[in-house]
Amino acid sequence: FYGRVSGKTRRHFSLCQRIFLRFCHSIYSKIAKPETIVIPILNIYGTGGRMQKLLPELSVMDGCIYVSANISSYGTILQHGEILRVVYGARTPEELRPELKEIQKDFFDSSIEGILSDQIKRDTLKKFSYVSPIGAAGLYWQATAGEFQKEGEPREMFKAMIREISELAKAMGIPFEQDYVAINLDILSALP
Repeated sequence: FYGRVSGKTRRHFSLCQRIFLRFCHSIYSKIAKPETIVIPILNIYGTGGRMQKLLPELSVMDGCIYVSANISSYGTILQHGEILRVVYGARTPEELRPELKEIQKDFFDSSIEGILSDQIKRDTLKKFSYVSPIGAAGLYWQATAGEFQKEGEPREMFKAMIREISELAKAMGIPFEQDYVAINLDILSALP
């Protein structure tokens, strides 16, 4: 958890995995105030909505983080490349809070690209369209990103999974405006 108090608004960025949502609920029940804003930033689509049901007294947004990093040793996280971006926002206009603009400034002041999305459902699904297929196909093929960078069955499966998520986005009424197969292949090609 990261918490910052600015004036009277508390902000918490949740890195709580779905299987630990009930545990997160017990923590937030103890530390959060009614003005607390919670922004889950994991690569799991819909976490904010699930957390909101568990924490109806708080404002829970949706979000995701773009960063390439790994744990290089105990207590040390090594960031690869320049990208460090958090995309966040309210799922509905009714949930929108003016403090979300202040959070965007906090990100900027911390050298993090903070994007306040007015289409957070679509924007988190876009991120999901990369992480879910690469994770699932990687497990299926017992392969790392390098295997998907070259032509072959693993890459074709990865592309098919992205197309399926694009179709799902259409069915959900939040169609992608761009070709996410091409975009995700570009992301993949930039990896070491």
